[in-house]
Amino acid sequence: MCGNTLVTKQTGEDGIKCNCVYIVEKIEIEKEFYLSITLDRAAGMPVIIYSKEGGMAIEDVAHATPEKIHKIHINVDTGMDLDSLI
Repeated sequence: MCGNTLVTKQTGEDGIKCNCVYIVEKIEIEKEFYLSITLDRAAGMPVIIYSKEGGMAIEDVAHATPEKIHKIHINVDTGMDLDSLI
């Protein structure tokens, strides 16, 4: 894979060059979750994105069942509103 162009849903048609491969021991997984912290450019603030519906195929979950993807925006001045999570 190293040196080749990797094309995925995230990279688009042009893809990106693979510079390294991370290899780990395979283990049995009981339950998979998804958690991401990224920048929501439209809202102009960080956002936590999470789902109980797995991690490896999160794009498929988002497409088929978008209601299973949850977002919490983080106001950089006031922080997270934890009361909204209850």
